[in-house]
Amino acid sequence: MPESSVSSEQKKGPAPANTACVFLVLPSSKDQV
Repeated sequence: MPESSVSSEQKKGPAPANTACVFLVLPSSKDQV
C-alpha cells in the first residue's frame, strides 16, 4: 500500500479503523487459543 493511501486512511479516522482491527483480532486469537 502506498504511503499516500495510508495518509488518507489515517486522516479519515485511524482510531475507528484501529479499534475495529483490534476487536476483530482479539476474539479471533482467543478462539484459536
